[in-house]
Amino acid sequence: NDVPTAVSGTVMNNYADEARLFLQNYTQSTISSTAIDDPYKTILIDLTCVYTLQRMSQAGVGASYSIGEFSVNNNVDKRIETYQARVDEGLKALGRPQQWGQTFV
Repeated sequence: NDVPTAVSGTVMNNYADEARLFLQNYTQSTISSTAIDDPYKTILIDLTCVYTLQRMSQAGVGASYSIGEFSVNNNVDKRIETYQARVDEGLKALGRPQQWGQTFV
């Protein structure tokens, strides 16, 4: 389905940048907004889809409805779950740097 104008454009760019910052913090790596390394691309795309679909769901886009015998089921929540699972798998595959510290008592 098309992304509504209320979500597309600048808003979607903001979601993509938000996903990049999240991944940058998660991996503790520098991820450029213009030259994204291959290991990060799929996760960033999927995470941007999650953010976009969540906003569409909040705006009521993709809601199921019926008129008489005619019904439409645009299950946005199921698509969010699918993309989120892909993000989770990608993050697990990337791993996360371990930080060890010393505590003084």
